[in-house]
Amino acid sequence: MNEEIKEILSFKSLIFTFAVMDLKLRYRNSILGIAWSFLEPLFILSILNLVFSTILLNNIEYFPIFLILSLVMYNMFTRSTSMSTESMLSKATIIKSVYLKREIFAISSTITAFLMMLIEFSIVIVFIGVFQFTPTVTSLAIPLLVILLFVFSLGISLPLSALNVRFRDTRIIWTVLLQALFFLTPIFYEIDFLPESIAQFVKLNPLALIMELGHNALLYNTWPNISDLSYIIVTSFASLFVGWTIFRKMNKKIDEVI
Repeated sequence: MNEEIKEILSFKSLIFTFAVMDLKLRYRNSILGIAWSFLEPLFILSILNLVFSTILLNNIEYFPIFLILSLVMYNMFTRSTSMSTESMLSKATIIKSVYLKREIFAISSTITAFLMMLIEFSIVIVFIGVFQFTPTVTSLAIPLLVILLFVFSLGISLPLSALNVRFRDTRIIWTVLLQALFFLTPIFYEIDFLPESIAQFVKLNPLALIMELGHNALLYNTWPNISDLSYIIVTSFASLFVGWTIFRKMNKKIDEVI
């Protein structure tokens, strides 16, 4: 396995080239270009803020900041996994022409999503200024949570990229699952508002727990507790190990169907 990791790292320049290329292609022929990275989450935030602050009377303090942080982190996961699902099929010509480690396509897609998230974090900073909110020292935990989010996203992205080559329905099924995940993740609500039995179930989702710890660190001056942080670390790296293992097994037959 160490040799495989070294081989993947030998393609690091190409990985970042693909990541930047995918970022540029995403906004090619778009009038507003990369500005959509700001406008897309703002548009969704406006709708959700209207519904849950005005119509349903959400009582979460600094709800717009809570919501935009949720959307930025959730978008990272959905973009990473969705783009990775199509990553090998969209580059089938390259795969057939040149020898490359197949993992680099899911990795580059995840990096693209990560770069987009970093751009969108500037909106979080703007909202912090607009609402005159002063972050506390616990906000320093967010970079660690973001790294774990990247690891977890990559762990899910790797098998999806291989599965979609073998079974073209994977993309459609995953899109449906992401719609369900939107409501099973604390994007517009706090987990503590849920009944205890449901809250415990939701916390099994590493994405939901990462988001909750992010809210607590930024808004509520609360460091991640050891048990929750340990759970996220273990599940994130376990997903990467399992996802890579599944990918390696399926990778042997990709040439036959791509």
